[in-house]
Amino acid sequence: MSDKNTKLEITKNVPFTVINRFLPKPEDQQELVEVLTAGISDEMAIQPGFIAASIQRSLDSNDVLVYAQWESADALAAAGGLVAAGKAPNMARGFELGQPQYHPYEVSAVILAPDA
Repeated sequence: MSDKNTKLEITKNVPFTVINRFLPKPEDQQELVEVLTAGISDEMAIQPGFIAASIQRSLDSNDVLVYAQWESADALAAAGGLVAAGKAPNMARGFELGQPQYHPYEVSAVILAPDA
């Protein structure tokens, strides 16, 4: 599992960025964060084509967002096949808790603080 204080680099030229919005019940938000953290760290991060991911928990709603970068849509699809095949139980549990809304993106701009 990655250090929670690690800086995440957002890369403009990465071919495939995905943002998943999960909508758990209020009582399930913390469990969702925990299973997604385990699932991404232990099940997805070791898959070919995985670059990086971060998990954001909303402070004013139950939403949880996952921002992830992959080398390609095919790499993500192959990793997603593990969930369907029962080989990524933490991710499967996360999908049960939050019913993800999946959206692919292209990073159009990256803006950093002047001293970053």
